[in-house]
Amino acid sequence: MSHIYKAQGLVIISLDTGKDISTATVMKILYRQPDGTKGSWVATLKAGSNSVIQYTTANADLSLTGSWKLQAFVTVGGINEYGDIVELVVERSLDV
Repeated sequence: MSHIYKAQGLVIISLDTGKDISTATVMKILYRQPDGTKGSWVATLKAGSNSVIQYTTANADLSLTGSWKLQAFVTVGGINEYGDIVELVVERSLDV
């Protein structure tokens, strides 16, 4: 992944769960922003994959610079599953 900047849209965030989640009824990417605020984005199954979820950001999604923590969350057959926590560094651009 190349550099990611504050207020950048169209960033495709992909997380591999390592499991077959093709029958998942819930797919989310959980996040914790650098200021500690938590939230989630509704994800979709990546085309051609049975284990990777993805989300494409809007301009307002990456609103803070710093280290974001991301985690896949899915529900398969009524059972909640979590992926590994990963870091996404959001940098300041020259104009934001």
